[in-house]
Amino acid sequence: MNLPMMLYPALVSAMIAVYARYKGPKVLFYMFKPLTTFIIIVIAVGNNLSPNNSHSLYGWLVVAGLLFALPGDIFLMFEEKFIPGLGSFLIAHLLFIAAFASRIGLVFTWWLFLIVTAIALSYGWFMVPLTGKIKIPVALYIAIIGLMIWMGLECYYHGVLKGSAPSGLIGFRAAGSLWAVCGVILFGISDSVLAFNRFRRKFKEAELIILGTYYPAICCLALSI
Repeated sequence: MNLPMMLYPALVSAMIAVYARYKGPKVLFYMFKPLTTFIIIVIAVGNNLSPNNSHSLYGWLVVAGLLFALPGDIFLMFEEKFIPGLGSFLIAHLLFIAAFASRIGLVFTWWLFLIVTAIALSYGWFMVPLTGKIKIPVALYIAIIGLMIWMGLECYYHGVLKGSAPSGLIGFRAAGSLWAVCGVILFGISDSVLAFNRFRRKFKEAELIILGTYYPAICCLALSI
């Protein structure tokens, strides 16, 4: 698959979705927001079916995570469907965590874990009290996305910075770990802004930041395969 060629329609679709979110008509937003994710799923599937990857478990877990992100996209377009959207993305993050675990196995870098935990706890303290009746689901979601970011950082640390990758990272470190860590960090930014905009204070640029980090996040994860 020619990845640059496949990325062009994803970029165009994302731009239309963002434009329609602000300028309308709404029907274009409803069409192109999930369409962009679908195109990125096609990229991920194509990557995993390429001869170089030979249907890797990591790849299929990432694809599965993106498939759960798709209904999450649709649910979050409607205010009253926030909880189903949260649930869809929670499952997506769990699948991404499983994908990283399939690469790195049992590794633990204490200072990476402490940094991510401190950030997640700080954001949770800042945000969870404002979420009303859904405090527990939101707190769980913050914990899961924190775990996903930590696992992505472990992939990058062991695959690139440390230079002594576990056996599961052999062949993955150069091509995939940088994409993976960029993806999870961008995902964390997107979700943080989404929560801030919904529970603390709405601001006009929120959707631009949310979608402008979300689409690159899932694209990075697709390219990490």
